[in-house]
Parts: sequence; structure tokens; C-alpha cells
Amino acid sequence: SYDWPGNVRELRNVLERALIVSSGETPGADLLSQLLESALSTSRSGSLVAPGDLHLRRNLDGRERELIEAALARAGQRKKDAASMLGIDARNLGYYLRKHDLQTPDRGDP
Repeated sequence: SYDWPGNVRELRNVLERALIVSSGETPGADLLSQLLESALSTSRSGSLVAPGDLHLRRNLDGRERELIEAALARAGQRKKDAASMLGIDARNLGYYLRKHDLQTPDRGDP
């Protein structure tokens, strides 16, 4: 039992991670339980960063890629919809797709 003591960001991160891991499908109870346990142990340790890995750019790039993949999965690979979810325009999404070498099916959208 975890009461999310005022940390909405932590809850959101767990839910986003569940969507990423489940490839856009509805996450099952087992997966959510594992991720919640992981969040609880992370909260106890007081750190969201892997031990020894404090490289800012590497951590930010990894998180950036996760968010883009999650938005694309949630949007059914529609770039325009994914860009909207991310709060950026389609042109910027194109930049991030190239930056992270991510491929999407060509649906004629930007």
C-alpha cells in the first residue's frame, strides 16, 4: 500500500512507464504491481537515478526518448497526435525522431 504522499509526478511516471513497457496496451495488474514496488523502493532510497549514473545528457536523452515512444504508442504512431500529446509541433517531433533515430510508419503526416 503506497499513498503517493503529495507526489503526483511520481505517480505519473509510474503510469507512463507502464504504458511504455506494455507497448501501448492496457497494463495488467502484475505489471502495475511491479512498477509500484519499484517506485516504492526508489522512494525509500530517495533517488530516481541509478547509482553512479549522474550524466545529465544521457539521463535526459533517455527520458526524452521514452516519452516520445510512449506518445507515439498512445497515438497509434500518428505523429501529429503524438506531437500534440508532447506539447510540441510536428516539426519539432520530426527533429526528435531524427535525433533518437526513431522510425514510424509513413502515414503521410509530418
